[in-house]
Amino acid sequence: MGSLIEEWLAVGHLSMQVYPATENVNKLTDKFREQGFGVTSVCGCGRSGERTILFVLLDRKYLPIALKILDEVQPGIFYNVADSRAVRGGIFPAPKSRLIKTK
Repeated sequence: MGSLIEEWLAVGHLSMQVYPATENVNKLTDKFREQGFGVTSVCGCGRSGERTILFVLLDRKYLPIALKILDEVQPGIFYNVADSRAVRGGIFPAPKSRLIKTK
């Protein structure tokens, strides 16, 4: 029940892991950063070989914007979103005065 209310109110933080195609890593990283999101990239190894995994920590209310970026750059991309219970530090989008340029 609490998580439903939290989702409805769009409060709290989420952790998103994104597994882009190699040719889209820089484009996605740039787009996220242009919108004020912090992005950390990590090299991993999957069934198909080496991959870059992008970690994006975001406020729940900005999830639709992050998902729109994913769909624009790589429709059907593999990603995972999970609740983050505690967050300390990091880069988050600024208040609305500077945030999120939607086109």
